[in-house]
Amino acid sequence: MHSSRMQIWHVLHLRDAVDLYIHMVHGVAWIEDGTTGLIHSCHPYIDGSSCLAVMHILKGWGPDDRTVESNGLLFNIDRYVVRDELDRIAAGWCICLGSHPPQDNKDDKKGAL
Repeated sequence: MHSSRMQIWHVLHLRDAVDLYIHMVHGVAWIEDGTTGLIHSCHPYIDGSSCLAVMHILKGWGPDDRTVESNGLLFNIDRYVVRDELDRIAAGWCICLGSHPPQDNKDDKKGAL
């Protein structure tokens, strides 16, 4: 049996303290920006210690939205939100079975190079 950390692959070092990761079981990609302390992904997430029920009550996430856990975070793979360049780069690498707009080109990794 593999630990959750063994299922996480460091894919790309973008610049100092900014790195791209993919969870190899469910395919969610995210960028950890050590310069700001932020996580970037095309899927909204909450810290694993937060209450998922609160997100449903506040109508932030739907009751049928699918979530996957990785590295202590719960990602809502049925929602797609890209707000900046690092979110867009993560979206280009995300291979999960969640929501992705049809115009996303998974073969276009140029933004990450």
